[in-house]
Parts: sequence; structure tokens; C-alpha cells
Amino acid sequence: MCIPCVSLAVPLERHKKSSLSEICVRDLRRAVVEKFAKASRFLVKCQIVEPYVESGLLYGAVCPWEMASGWPVLEDFHDTLEAIWVWACYAKLSGDRSFDGRLSSAVRYAASNAPRFLVPENRSLYYDCSHVLLATIALERARGDERLRQAASKSARLLAKYLASLREMRGREYGDPWWMAACLSWYARHRGDSGLLDFTRRLVSEHLLQAKERFDRLEDEPAHVGPGGHDFFSSNANRALALVASLGTDAGRILEKELLPLLPSRFVERHADENAWNAHVASAMAAAYRITKRSEFLRAFDAIARELERRDRGEGSLPRSRGFPLGESWVAFFVCFAYLNLVADPAEI
Repeated sequence: MCIPCVSLAVPLERHKKSSLSEICVRDLRRAVVEKFAKASRFLVKCQIVEPYVESGLLYGAVCPWEMASGWPVLEDFHDTLEAIWVWACYAKLSGDRSFDGRLSSAVRYAASNAPRFLVPENRSLYYDCSHVLLATIALERARGDERLRQAASKSARLLAKYLASLREMRGREYGDPWWMAACLSWYARHRGDSGLLDFTRRLVSEHLLQAKERFDRLEDEPAHVGPGGHDFFSSNANRALALVASLGTDAGRILEKELLPLLPSRFVERHADENAWNAHVASAMAAAYRITKRSEFLRAFDAIARELERRDRGEGSLPRSRGFPLGESWVAFFVCFAYLNLVADPAEI
């Protein structure tokens, strides 16, 4: 079985006959593993262990950026969960256990500190819950490690209750409910929880399938302007991911009919977090390609991937945007998440 190549697997310029030449699945998978390996090495530089601290509350947490840059140590719960996801997925995809020590330290931190973060006072509670679910899936599938299972069960309950209370599925960034619904769907499928999966499918049916317009032109999405704040999520991408996560291949017809005509032809410039935002768009393109095999989705992925590669300084991550000097851990996560979706469903890595 073969699929069209993308630039990060085999550069398109090397192929004289067509811009999307045929390569074997194993070659694409090898490129995905290489992307995870680079990100995994970068995340090591962001983790709070020796020589930063040797024990205590922060030990094992992952900072938003490389601490060798001289920036202060900063505890970050969801960035740590993202690092757990990257390291666990890398171990599963490659069989390489080089980062097991780092992974174990991060899991110990997340499991012991989850009670501090899974509370109403946490402004990013539901975003954190979604990443608890993703990290749990990867950790259990890669190593059979159930240390996050209790936190995941609580996170699933909190997310389901919150999403059920919404009259409208609106919100951006940390509050985007479609990202939460997608993560809850992946967790339900991983756990084999048909009731929970039925719940997310009802959300998709009531709030998305019955909507007059399910997607917008990605270039027309609202963007953050001004200092501070974040802009790392594409709302269109989250809706597409929620469709695929809850409906599987049944989402293909909708994506072909309604998302395909709105695809970006190139990397979309934005004021803040444009690298993470575009990588997240690429995740939806990858997921759509995986279930439809429509080359247009792969071309859109490729257009974004090429620019991200051009900007990569060989660190395994990128800054949040052109005006920010430091590579960030969550950009590493979003890039890896995009590549994972090319070759595997997040619930079935």
C-alpha cells in the first residue's frame, strides 16, 4: 500500500514525474518518527530536573520553553501533559525507550499534582482535562502505565458535565469546546466507553451537523491582535477533528463536501502563535486525508509543513511566532500531533 508523499518525508523536488509521487507507508512513518525524535530531544531541554532542581513539587514538570536560554523555571501542567504525549507516542511509534526516564518523571509530576489543577479555580481547567485524556491514551497504549487513569476518569467526568451544560459550542483557545469534544471522543474510543462516545456524537449532531455553516475559510478566522494573549487554536480545525474523532470514516463525506473548498493554499500569517496555529490546521488536514485519501488535503498539509520546516532552526521546535525568540514546548506538541494524524488515529496509536 502506498500513499502520496509530503515534503517532510521525501522532498517533492526530488520527484520529476509528479509533485506528489508515490512512496511506501513505511517511509512516511519513518519521517513521522524522526519528527517525534527531534521534538522529544527538545522537550528534554524544557524539563525541570537536574541541574535546575533535584526534587520537590516542580521536579519533572515541563516548561513552556527551553530553560537553557536563561529564562526562569516555570511550572506548566498542560505543557507537561503534552510532553508526556510526545514521549509516549515516540516510544510507541519507534520502539526507542531512550526517553523513558524523562517520561516517568513527567508522569510522576502530573499524577501527583493533578489534584491541584483539576479544580474550578483553574482558569484552564477544561483545556487541562483534555490534555490529561490525551496523555493517558498515549501512556497506556505505549507502556500500559495507568498512573494517570484516576486523573483521566475525573477529567472525563468534568468535561462531559461541562459540555452538556453548554447551549452553544462556542469559545476560542483554552475555551474551545470542540477540542474538548474531540479529546473526549478519542478517550471514549480508547477506553471502549460506548456511552461516552454516544454523548460526544450527540454533541456533534446537535451543534455541528445541524448548523447552517459548519466551516469558514481558515484565512477568515478571528485572530488575536495586540500584546499578550494566545492564538494557537484554529476553530475550523477543532470542528474537523471533533467530527473525525466522534464519527470516524463517516465524517469523510462532510469534510470532502464542506471543508475541501475552504482549504488554505499556503501557510496563514497571523499576529500571535502562528506556528502553533498553522500546525494545528495541519492536524485537521492530516486527519481528513487519512480517512478520505483526497490528495487536496495532503497538499494543504504539505503547504503548511514546508513553511514550518523552512522556519525550523534544527531545534525540534519553533517559537510561537516570528517576533518571539524562544522555541516553545507546545509548538513541538502541535507539530507532532499533526504528523501523528497522518499515520494513526490519536485513539489508536
